[in-house]
Amino acid sequence: MKMTRYIAPALLACLLCAIYPRARAVAADKLIWKVSDTAQIKLEDRVPKTWGIWTIEKRKNLVLILLGHRYLILDLKTHTVYEIQPNALTKHGDDVETDEPAAIGREIPSSDWVERDVGPAERVLIKLGDYGRTLELVLPHPIDLRRGIY
Repeated sequence: MKMTRYIAPALLACLLCAIYPRARAVAADKLIWKVSDTAQIKLEDRVPKTWGIWTIEKRKNLVLILLGHRYLILDLKTHTVYEIQPNALTKHGDDVETDEPAAIGREIPSSDWVERDVGPAERVLIKLGDYGRTLELVLPHPIDLRRGIY
């Protein structure tokens, strides 16, 4: 009887040690998106009525876009577009938290990717296959005060 009194807490401690690293690894896979106030978006040369743009500070190749009631994630490096369901997003004030886009999103067809550096910003043109329309995204470069040109 005395032996089980000492085994139960030790067993519980071992289980917590085994579970905690997994929970921490799952939290590390989450992406935290910050709202981008200076970015602009157009769909067929018109600004959508409802739109929003979020970026990740450490991964500049991913952009989260709200077009009406639809969330899209653009991967500028691999030239892919993912549609994300709204219930896959967790909002924390203005910030948004998601999993990796390839895991939770459905890839939608896109073509005619054009990326250009237009001075203080990067301009991206994409033809969305399911809309059949051209999406224009302007992402400003971060200000670099070391260069002395701003």
